[in-house]
Amino acid sequence: GALLYVATYTRFDINFATSVLAVQAQKATQNAHKCLIRVARYLLATKDRQLIHHIRTDNTTQFQLDAFSDVGSPDKTTAKWQTGGIVRANSTPISWTSRRQKFVVLSTCEGELVALCEITKTVLWLRHILTETNLITGCIPSPIYCDNESAILIGTTDFCNSQRTRHLQSRWRFTQQHVRKGDIGVFYVSTNFQLADILTKSFSSEVHNKLLRLIDTRYVPEQIDLLATHAEVKTFLSYSDFTHPDTPGFRFHK
Repeated sequence: GALLYVATYTRFDINFATSVLAVQAQKATQNAHKCLIRVARYLLATKDRQLIHHIRTDNTTQFQLDAFSDVGSPDKTTAKWQTGGIVRANSTPISWTSRRQKFVVLSTCEGELVALCEITKTVLWLRHILTETNLITGCIPSPIYCDNESAILIGTTDFCNSQRTRHLQSRWRFTQQHVRKGDIGVFYVSTNFQLADILTKSFSSEVHNKLLRLIDTRYVPEQIDLLATHAEVKTFLSYSDFTHPDTPGFRFHK
């Protein structure tokens, strides 16, 4: 329970591990106990890790949201896929999730569509809150990055309504609707730079630390410059007006 609290509010880097351990809580094995000890040791070794809110150089209070969605491999017992999603404001993670999907999907594309729908709902909720408090401009779409081109094509266009996807029509229609309204934009990102990967699977320490560095810095996929044609949107999403991530800012609780 204590690990879940920490993973939910401040330490997204252990969210996947704690979600897997939580499933085994009622019938814990010796292997699960070893994993629990390893997570506790990792937290002890990285207790100084912090979330830093990056200050804009123009001193404006406007936030820019971006999000990443991904799925991991299916569970061997239930065949349900692991959904991972992370939302950042000014390059600082403010919302994340790592959980099994509620039903079995038949392909990677379907799993990505479900994950894309879930992160879209989170982004819309955060946009509503930040718009009401005048912290973002509602006319500028929030980019969502996905590493599955088929899911992007189905979720953003009238590409197809085949037997393979019609049972998920309500989900990809939901994403498509908000793309057309200008609330979100869905873009492709290489798997090597998919930040939500840290919430869907385990990695070596080298890859794990690489993803943490990308999440904690002003990383923006270059696709945004290629696909954002509107001058105002392209300028706003460039992130050129943020200070260096090492600059002291508002620090969240450890």
